[in-house]
Amino acid sequence: DHSRALTCLDSLVSALRDSDCSLEHAMWVLRMTASMIEDAADAAGVQLDETGIGIPELAEDVFKYKKMLIEILNTYFKSFDERHSERNRILINEAKEYIQQNINNTQLSLNGVADFIGISASHFSRIFKRETGMSFLDYITDYKLDCCRQLLITTDTKIEQITGMLGYSTPQYLANRFKIKYGCSPKEYRFRFRHSKQVSPVKIKT
Repeated sequence: DHSRALTCLDSLVSALRDSDCSLEHAMWVLRMTASMIEDAADAAGVQLDETGIGIPELAEDVFKYKKMLIEILNTYFKSFDERHSERNRILINEAKEYIQQNINNTQLSLNGVADFIGISASHFSRIFKRETGMSFLDYITDYKLDCCRQLLITTDTKIEQITGMLGYSTPQYLANRFKIKYGCSPKEYRFRFRHSKQVSPVKIKT
């Protein structure tokens, strides 16, 4: 990561300073280091010349070269993080769309969604939590219950039908989950909204 790369660079320069190697050899080592940074940037899709910072060819001394390399590393990691953040947002949006389209699937799972968007389950779990602030399971549960609430207040769909539409195994299980979140059963929730208007409709999460 960024901090580790800077620490390694600092250790390298310190080792070169404390060694008996010539300035020419020290500069050669740093140029090789710069070349490796450039290769890593290319592999990650980050073009350093597009950032306005190129790989230094010459420097008056080792410490000036080190300062230039630090600037390159900082630019590289900033660009790398921005690209990955955007990619993660795209992947999570794809995952959300897949969840919405398959919400009635009783086999909907983290592994299945990860396979669909083409990344490992562990990586998907991490970026999903980072982008949404919720675990995958909590998001699925929250989304299903929001859908249930919306159906209760906008349609006459029976609880048994809603159970199947949301991929729950039994109406009782749905009712239990609903009561945990909203403090009443789905039937009671619908009654309160229809008759007392104590509960305001909400938009389903996306």
